[in-house]
Amino acid sequence: MRTASSGVDIRSWQAGDEAQWDAFVDQHGAATPYHASAWLKSVEHAYRHPNQSLLAFQQDSVVGVAPACQFNRPLGKPTLCCQPFCDTGHILSADQKIHDALKNALADQARNIGATQLTYRASDTDPTDQPPAPGAKVQMRLTLPDDPATLLASFKSKLRSQIRKAEKNGLTISTATDEAHLDAFYRIMAVNMRKLGSPVHSRQWFTSVRNHYGQRCAITIVWHGTVPIGAGLVLRSRSLISIPWASTLASHNPLAPNMLLYWNILAQACGEGARSFDFGRSTVGEGTYKFKQQWGAKPVNLYCYHGRPDAFAPVLWQQEEAITSVRAWVIDTWSELPLPLTNWAGPRIRKYISL
Repeated sequence: MRTASSGVDIRSWQAGDEAQWDAFVDQHGAATPYHASAWLKSVEHAYRHPNQSLLAFQQDSVVGVAPACQFNRPLGKPTLCCQPFCDTGHILSADQKIHDALKNALADQARNIGATQLTYRASDTDPTDQPPAPGAKVQMRLTLPDDPATLLASFKSKLRSQIRKAEKNGLTISTATDEAHLDAFYRIMAVNMRKLGSPVHSRQWFTSVRNHYGQRCAITIVWHGTVPIGAGLVLRSRSLISIPWASTLASHNPLAPNMLLYWNILAQACGEGARSFDFGRSTVGEGTYKFKQQWGAKPVNLYCYHGRPDAFAPVLWQQEEAITSVRAWVIDTWSELPLPLTNWAGPRIRKYISL
């Protein structure tokens, strides 16, 4: 695909575009870790969803990018998805004119691959000034100070005591990306996803993410003796650190592993000079929203669109419809299945669920 509009030349992703793509993303103020070429490569390598991203050029320089994947499902037409498996994958551009040109080109790209549906997820850069509506889907972000001590002093006494409780309970922390840490992380994720009644990603997915992000990926494990009881995987862009996956074993939650996990990840983020920490998506007013809020995180608006490419118009992301009785039955049934079965079947299903 190649199109020119108002002095902007737009073409599809080509092999070898990684360096110029990432150079543009790294200097853009609205970029997230999910905009890196590493995410696109992970999706393609782990789940075989082709990269259909677009790049905009002016005088041979990249001035905009639109990350997108051809999301294939069995027995159906593909969807053009920006981006799968994360909260956001919005267009990054040097100005509004380039943004609009890329937006129009995405609709053309969807038609070119035979997609009748386009899925698009976006986020604001800064917290909203207006209280979000109950039930809205938002991203929770915390502005980080220059050092961990300042961050710790900003917490309320109750939160600081919960962190100390975990330390007094003898829990320890380690951070690495070796196979042992990836194995421990995946075991905890698999147990918790089954408990939630949701298919788990494949281990190959997490291996791909780790390998493609390299030093911009870290896995933190909370240990009770030699037993891993909490885990989080973080990804980093130039100034923003995101935690797309974090989990603790319910059987050990009285020891407060989640408090030690998040505190250590936040302290490391400060030490690495990150300016902002993304706690991920939450529904306003629910438990995860309040958990993230206690750390000082504030809501950032999320936007979504799923529909015909020619009607592309993202809107504020609202809570999904109420869970039907059939879906509730599926969730309950899945949570009761043997772990080896959910570990085998889950990844075969999860690759076709874009969120």
